[in-house]
Amino acid sequence: MDSGIFDMLVDRVVNERLDSIVLNDEDYKQTQKDIGLVTKEVEAHGFSADELKLIDRLVCSYTAEGALSAKLSYAQGFRDCVVFLKEIGVIKTE
Repeated sequence: MDSGIFDMLVDRVVNERLDSIVLNDEDYKQTQKDIGLVTKEVEAHGFSADELKLIDRLVCSYTAEGALSAKLSYAQGFRDCVVFLKEIGVIKTE
């Protein structure tokens, strides 16, 4: 499927540029530390291989949902910005 220029822009910003922003964010760094602590707890719990696969599938599902939510939010914010710029006359439409 061919993506339009808007979709390509959103993908680039969400998948590349945003990474460099969040990696320097203190809240993000704390979240990474929290994930590390919970990971150690899960490993120490002694789950079976099947239980670990189920947990992994659940975590992957939540991660995919979060990634999609971020992408959709960015795209909507971009659209809202265009509408705003039109309303204040920065972008002229005829």
